[in-house]
Amino acid sequence: STFSIFRSRDAHRSMLASRLLLRSLRGGEGLARASAAVAASSRAADEANNAPAYKRRDSPAVEKQSLVLPRDGGGEVDPMEGPSGTVGDYGLTNADLMAQLRQSYYEEDPETAMERSTESSRESGRPVFRRIIYSEGELDASDLSKPPSRSNPHPLDTSFLPPSHSRSLVPYVNHSPLLRVLVDVGVNLFEIECKYPAVPRHLMRLQYAEAGAKIRWLVSIGFTPECLGEYLTRNPYVLIQNLDDMKARVNYLASIKFTRKEILKLVSEFRFWLNIDVKTTEKRLDTVTGMFGLRKPVMRKVLVKEPRLLMFGLGPIKRNWDLLTAEFGLSAAEVKGMLIEDPRLFIMDQRVLAVNFSYATRVMGLQPAQLVQQPLLLRVAPHALRSRHEFLRTLGRARYAESQPAGKDLAANEIIPIPDLLLASDAEFAERAGRVTPASYDIYLRTH
Repeated sequence: STFSIFRSRDAHRSMLASRLLLRSLRGGEGLARASAAVAASSRAADEANNAPAYKRRDSPAVEKQSLVLPRDGGGEVDPMEGPSGTVGDYGLTNADLMAQLRQSYYEEDPETAMERSTESSRESGRPVFRRIIYSEGELDASDLSKPPSRSNPHPLDTSFLPPSHSRSLVPYVNHSPLLRVLVDVGVNLFEIECKYPAVPRHLMRLQYAEAGAKIRWLVSIGFTPECLGEYLTRNPYVLIQNLDDMKARVNYLASIKFTRKEILKLVSEFRFWLNIDVKTTEKRLDTVTGMFGLRKPVMRKVLVKEPRLLMFGLGPIKRNWDLLTAEFGLSAAEVKGMLIEDPRLFIMDQRVLAVNFSYATRVMGLQPAQLVQQPLLLRVAPHALRSRHEFLRTLGRARYAESQPAGKDLAANEIIPIPDLLLASDAEFAERAGRVTPASYDIYLRTH
């Protein structure tokens, strides 16, 4: 509003007059006069600020009241008038105004400037750079009306600098070439901040040339530009890994006769493969090979089928091995066959395996040999397995072996294959196993 504009201008002029007078008058007598002038200026500014808006607009005397200071020999002086005593647009010529503004802005007490900067940051809630104090004559020979250069330095303008600190990478994207490249290739910086909170600070310190070499190397081993952004989002640690170490890990896979296509599948699907050193990977492979009695070609086939087999270490594999052999009573050869058929089974939660095994053998009447042939049944969601079996039992079609009695809707020699029970699509399951429409199975799920 108009009132706010006049009020801010009066306050600014009052502050500027106080600064100029305090710096021009040195010594005891001058300081006393300056103090009296500042007090009179403050009182006049308060009275002017409380005046109505119409009075402030129409009365130039009120507008200049806060700027009138006593002369040494009597009378009054306007600190905004030029050396000739005439008043320009704002009471000063351009050269004098620039000189006094420079003096009032750059020749401040460092402690006062630091306190003011801290208060501004505290009040606004935004990070603010501390003001630089040019008190050693750095700008004495500078002409601010000319462009900045090495011979004509200007005061630092922090409006073009990134924030001094932030909780997010977003304010730094326009100031960091590396972050701009990551955004261009499709990296989700927000997901990195949420899932890997320790990574952003390392990305800010990372040099563009170093990160660019790693990105080009990822492309050289088979990553397409479309897949690169997704991979770096899921594994941003690859940008802060040593490039030579990552090359050694890929060379190790090539040395044990993985093809280029298989290496790309391992690295992309097991996203942390490049983060694990060669000794750890070799130890895990040797342990799994010895535990199951696998030959190296078979082990390569298992890893290509499920690259995440070694992702969680050896703990889940050993626990599921003990569960299948000790608790379920399966032989080592049967467990080996299950690993070859469905290696993902050995990274599942053992509680899911126990629930499904108990339900399949006690309720569905399946034999352990059938579970060995169809290990997928042990790792499906328990509620999905229960819903499908109960639906078939309602239809009279829950028969999975010839030893089980035939239902009312089944022929004497008809059985439901286990793969049909485990179809991914509910519609296909309803049509092939239940011989009903998908809508019928949908109604059953809603009402049971």
